[in-house]
Amino acid sequence: MSTEENKAIIRRWMDVWNTCELGVLAEIIAPNYVWHPSGRTNRPESGPEWYAQWVAEVRTKFPDLFLSIEALIAEGDTVITRWTTTGTHRGQWTAPTGTVVPPTGKTITWTGITIARLSGGKIAEEWWEWDRLGIAQQLGAVPTPG
Repeated sequence: MSTEENKAIIRRWMDVWNTCELGVLAEIIAPNYVWHPSGRTNRPESGPEWYAQWVAEVRTKFPDLFLSIEALIAEGDTVITRWTTTGTHRGQWTAPTGTVVPPTGKTITWTGITIARLSGGKIAEEWWEWDRLGIAQQLGAVPTPG
């Protein structure tokens, strides 16, 4: 697939996070999808069914979640997305420290970068880096310096 076709798939991926139209994931997530989250070992989760559960879970914590693409760079089968997210904290969230944060009602903003490898028109693998510390600070789970 061309880099422009791969970018279009990533735009559809972003739309799923924003609209929670989970049925689209069967079209864009490979059955053997692998997620590489920052700061953790590889996860055994895979496939569009798991991905749909994950999106739904995040959307229960931040039901008005909205991701904006800040940059989209593609080369070969790889697409890098730099994004900004806003959302209102309405469900229990666990900080990187393990602190469980009950719903605060706070609207917060965080940023991240996702590197996706596509194969056969589907997302086969993703590496995620996002500002979990910033989320924790905004929700009061970790003190903000100064």
